Amino acid sequence: MKKGGWKLLHYFADKGICETIWDGFEIYARYHHSYAEANFPSIDEVCDQIHKANGKAILAHPGKTIPYHTLNEFKTYLERLLEHPFDGVECYYPSHSEKITNICLELCHKKKRMITCGSDCHGEFEKTKMDQLNISGDFLQLKDSI
Repeated sequence: MKKGGWKLLHYFADKGICETIWDGFEIYARYHHSYAEANFPSIDEVCDQIHKANGKAILAHPGKTIPYHTLNEFKTYLERLLEHPFDGVECYYPSHSEKITNICLELCHKKKRMITCGSDCHGEFEKTKMDQLNISGDFLQLKDSI
C-alpha cells in the first residue's frame, strides 16, 4: 500500500526529523502553523463548488472530526452543520460507535439527506482498509430525493 495523507510529514519521518508522521505535527506547532493558516473557503462555498461540478457534498466521518464530550454535544453540532447545503453524511465509518452512527442516521432521515459509508483509507499511515466495512447497499440512501 502506498503512503497517503500529508506528504511533508512523511518526508520528515523518512529523513528522521521526527519518528512518526503524527510527531511531525509538533514541528508545525513549534513554528505556529496549523490548519487555521490554510485560509480554507467556507462550508457553503465548498458545497457550492461541488454542486457546480455536478457533485454531491458529503460530510465525511463526523464522528471522527466533530469535537464533542457528550452525545448531545455531537448531535447539536451535527444538526448545526446540516444547516449548510450538504447532500449527505458519511454515517457508516470504521471508528464511529453504534451510537454515533445512529445519530447520523437519525438526522439524515429527519433532514432527508443521503446516507453514505466509507473507510477513509488514504494509505498505510491509517489503520483503515478499503474493504473494512461490510455495509449492504440496502443501508445507504444515495438518491437525489430521499
